[in-house]
Amino acid sequence: MKKITALIIIAVFLITNTAYARPSNYYIVPNAPYIGNVENFIKLQNDFIKDYYNYTGDYFKIKNKNNKDINTWLFETRGLLVYGQPFALEERDYRNGYYRFLGYTMYDDYYTNELFPDDVVTPGRFDQKNWVGNPWDKEYIFRGKTIPWNYFDNLIINGKPILRESIVKGMAYFYADEGKFPKIGTPEYENAKNNIEWEKYVHVFQPPTKYAWGVGIAWHQTNEGTYYKTIPMAPILMPV
Repeated sequence: MKKITALIIIAVFLITNTAYARPSNYYIVPNAPYIGNVENFIKLQNDFIKDYYNYTGDYFKIKNKNNKDINTWLFETRGLLVYGQPFALEERDYRNGYYRFLGYTMYDDYYTNELFPDDVVTPGRFDQKNWVGNPWDKEYIFRGKTIPWNYFDNLIINGKPILRESIVKGMAYFYADEGKFPKIGTPEYENAKNNIEWEKYVHVFQPPTKYAWGVGIAWHQTNEGTYYKTIPMAPILMPV
């Protein structure tokens, strides 16, 4: 009986870690207060958002808009404020050990997984793609759902130039090793940071804070169609 119980525990551990699959290149802010009281952490992030984004009220709460709880594992190990559990809307949304969605945002939209494999691989680095400007002014069919931008409380955050460094740094952390974005410290990285107004292309689903990652989505156009890409937005204190 003990052997069976041990095997079950091991199986659950493997499934959980495969579902979240923290890669070696996923960085958290050194000495960030992830482990501890989640209420205090949320208060810290809300105070930062009010000051940094000139935001009125508390952005984050213990439960999201539709009463989902914060995923404490993602909070403590990856610095992500995600609500609910990873999920797939259909069979193809679980691939190579990754779910397409890590859970939900504060406003209960899908929290897309930046590690999920691309549905369609398009040529060129991110700084060479034809991105759609001001996507929050448009409607897109995303995973069978027409996204009503006014549903989110992020319109006063979208488009702010102060988002650019977080966007660029986040893409470099996640995608530079794959050759999809210039590496930090290179002339190409500085060019991508200084000469492309990324804040005009990334719709923010959840803003980055001092210690927590944010997430957004951008759409790029090709001759074959328009495709989305999850854009991880690095914490403001993430070192370069």
